[in-house]
Amino acid sequence: YGDKSSEEHWERDFDIRYVVQQGSARGLSFRLRQATHRIGNGASDISSDQVRLIVEYPYQIF
Repeated sequence: YGDKSSEEHWERDFDIRYVVQQGSARGLSFRLRQATHRIGNGASDISSDQVRLIVEYPYQIF
């Protein structure tokens, strides 16, 4: 697997969010997250790309 002590890592994350301000969906939020993780020595297969859509809606239990 090579010499893991010489691995160079870098990561870039991007996040954008929108929250509905009015109407019956008030407080509903959408978040789009993109993350990139790279290992620079080419000897590892841990590099990854992720895209996530996160939807949140607040509600009160009591």
